Amino acid sequence: MHFPCYTGGVNRDANLENGAKDRQAEAFNKRYSAADDYLEFLDTDDVARVRLRDQLITKALDRLFEHVPSSPKDWSVLIVCGGVGKEASQLRRAGFFDVTNTDFSPAAVEISMQREPTLKHRRLDAENIDLPDESIDLVLVQAGLHHLPRPVTGFNEMVRVARKAVIVIEPHSGLITRALGQEFEEEEGEINYVFRWDHELLEQATKSQILERSVHVETLRALFHAKVYTTLERVLGGDQARILRGMKVFDATAGRVLGPMGNSFIGLVVKDPHEPFVGTASADKN
Repeated sequence: MHFPCYTGGVNRDANLENGAKDRQAEAFNKRYSAADDYLEFLDTDDVARVRLRDQLITKALDRLFEHVPSSPKDWSVLIVCGGVGKEASQLRRAGFFDVTNTDFSPAAVEISMQREPTLKHRRLDAENIDLPDESIDLVLVQAGLHHLPRPVTGFNEMVRVARKAVIVIEPHSGLITRALGQEFEEEEGEINYVFRWDHELLEQATKSQILERSVHVETLRALFHAKVYTTLERVLGGDQARILRGMKVFDATAGRVLGPMGNSFIGLVVKDPHEPFVGTASADKN
């Protein structure tokens, strides 16, 4: 079945959109080309921060498996805007074997290939995914859609390609994020607008695409406390073990109270939630 995808009208300036994507790709090429430690990021690249992000995916997967009882090894997974493969590494550790990490930056894809040679890797435009409809069981993004010129189009493509489920982890449009006041961010000299999501936007974007088909749309909130992290990093001099302990204390206290109002948005879309799931993961489980 083909799902219609709204593209914003026939008068779009393709050169403008492609130029924005090319500039973002070049910015990340610069970032990754200058960072030799990305190959060893599990040991050297902000371990505490990475583990904080891991928690968001763990929350999303827990909810997915509550709705779709199954084993990770049965799922084929596509990660869009996956950068150097941090999310791919986490999914591999969680028992997913058929994982494809993609990014628009050639440098990011190259590093991802070196880091996780047993997984699949390819350069891919998240706004125009070169894959058939419903060809991947799960399509996931974390902190990637807001780097696109058309974030909702990127989400539309995820829904189109996903056979069973979509997970979106992005900034939330709420009181805390508005209070923080970060509307734009900079990466290697390129300015990016921080597009934020909420439940209503996710539900409308989903249902306008799949219409009356049965679907479960669920959203969670979590507190991704980057400013707390950077404060601890400054005070503790980069000691990752002590920073991680400090973050756990924060989570057990203020984080427990503020979590439901958190600045991170976790969106889960499950197609045909009442139908049995039969995965399409490849048999190769190296």
